[in-house]
Amino acid sequence: MKRAVISSLAIIFALSSSARALMPLQYLMVHWQDGNMLSSTATDAGVAIIDTAATNGYNGFVWEDWHWEWYFNQSPTDKATWLTNAQRIRNECVAKKMVYLPAMAAMGATASLLANVNRNLAEGFPVKDAPMVVQGGQLVAAPTDPNGAGLSTPFVCTFDTAVGNVPDGWTYIDGWGTKSSLDAPGHGGAGSCLKWCNLAGGNGRMYKTISVQPYRAYHASVWIKTSNFTSAGATQIQVLAVSTGQGLQQATLMSNGDTRNGTAVQVTQDWTQYDVVFNTLSYTQVNFYIGTWGGAGNASNIMWLDDVTIAPLGFCGVIRKSDSPPRVTSPDGKTVYMEGRDYSQIGRDDTDTAPGTASDLELIYQPPQTVTVPTASPDCKLHEGDQVLVSYNHMQEIGGWGQICGCMSEMALYDAIGNELQNVQADLNPPGYFMAHDEMREGGWDDTCTRSGKTPGQILADNVRRCQAMVRKQIPPSSPGNGFRFPIMLVWSDMFDKYHNAALTGNYYLVKGTGPWQNSWKGLTPELLILNWNSASANSQKWFSGNSNVGTDKALQPVPCKQILSCSGDSVTSVDGPLATAATIKNLDGSNSVIGVCYTTWSGNYSNLAAFSTEVQRYCTLPPTLP
Repeated sequence: MKRAVISSLAIIFALSSSARALMPLQYLMVHWQDGNMLSSTATDAGVAIIDTAATNGYNGFVWEDWHWEWYFNQSPTDKATWLTNAQRIRNECVAKKMVYLPAMAAMGATASLLANVNRNLAEGFPVKDAPMVVQGGQLVAAPTDPNGAGLSTPFVCTFDTAVGNVPDGWTYIDGWGTKSSLDAPGHGGAGSCLKWCNLAGGNGRMYKTISVQPYRAYHASVWIKTSNFTSAGATQIQVLAVSTGQGLQQATLMSNGDTRNGTAVQVTQDWTQYDVVFNTLSYTQVNFYIGTWGGAGNASNIMWLDDVTIAPLGFCGVIRKSDSPPRVTSPDGKTVYMEGRDYSQIGRDDTDTAPGTASDLELIYQPPQTVTVPTASPDCKLHEGDQVLVSYNHMQEIGGWGQICGCMSEMALYDAIGNELQNVQADLNPPGYFMAHDEMREGGWDDTCTRSGKTPGQILADNVRRCQAMVRKQIPPSSPGNGFRFPIMLVWSDMFDKYHNAALTGNYYLVKGTGPWQNSWKGLTPELLILNWNSASANSQKWFSGNSNVGTDKALQPVPCKQILSCSGDSVTSVDGPLATAATIKNLDGSNSVIGVCYTTWSGNYSNLAAFSTEVQRYCTLPPTLP
């Protein structure tokens, strides 16, 4: 009887398995975001990940390391160390018959390339006719705006008084009298300051509505002290346009231990200064926020703020572009002063870089560059006390470290990317590349982009076409067997996805326009594989298949592309919904749109590689290895 029951169960299981045919996979990949080939420890971890992955049926390794753009431009010692470790990773992939795809063209976080190759390739933000004055033989930001408009004098708040339910000078504050209050002593041991506590289950923020001039750059500064403040990591400065809500800055004042500002906000610390930069763009009114979003703690978890200032930026992070150099004129615009005669060079040359020093980019804030005026020279047309108007482009980071974009309208950017590809190809000979285009939070504002006459989406479409062409130039087409075709080209999905960051409406960080990234998908080609990290969205999967059943998609859809679903390795069941959806989605030719799955983690957790593979096999057959 027992044997009969077992036999019956086996028949039922076989019938249920055959009812759901398994989808064939071409790729099961792991995305390694923690690469640092200058570290033997990180390299050892990468080798261990490759070995575990290969044992569990993975055949692809997506390889991040922010050093890709600069290793060939470093000291012989650093280059040799990096290359030795990189070749260990490459050799391990070859031994395990796994494809390895180095990340390139990280358009959303281009800090490494900019810092070590050419800082002037950064996306710029325009400063137009900012008032400055000759003072002490230097050009400095004017203490007052002669127009008397906007933020005509710097804002300074020492938190010594309150008016009604807000500190003097502010528009709104959360929880006055319960979460927030004045306290003493303040920064420097004198006066008072603002105290935050009791933030459990809520926010601790305040804001000031400020009238500003368009196209001006400002430096905001605050001093912070904490005691057991468990919400330290959620402390931010945000600047939002009043009319549209567009974010002009969103700076978390703690970024993975980043200490370029002095010290990141810690749970307990003494008074420390933090600085951010923002540009007003086309806006005339902004809300300036500071505080904690998503708080925690009680009366003993405390943060104190003091000495908040907002003042004109000066010459910080200036970009020198050949088609739009800095310009200094008289207040009426009739006299144009000459660099080298009337004032020293503003900004730095393309080749004036300090390899390996990311802070050299002035990503968040550095003391402004000193621009001298040789008033004693008989040739100089400027004199002490003269008022001038200054126009230039500057770089600006938004959010966390490295969130600064290259200017995709600058042709020299493609020379730099091409040089990167040529060096990587010569040293590591990969079968393809991963184009790390994602979360591109800046674009369309600087003079080079404006002169192109193109929208950010059109500029991005051109960019991804160029990147594909450069990869094809480096890797000859071939078919090694098992269905593999080289070069393998992979790109993140979000900047080309109507249902993600390429939406048709709304603002997107510091990118110009409404729905600014739409039509970026026109740069995709069928050979480009989409690493879809919006994989839980059926609409997103259908979008890239070219076979959407959403009526409004018909005239907009990109060419059909094959997809690899990026799913979280932190929860192995994250693949269930996306793969169930994938089984129902076909490209226009009737083939499966989804041909792969990628284990992705942003927490550094690679412990679930085996379990993730097992879960994938509930829906798919394991992929082939390289022949």
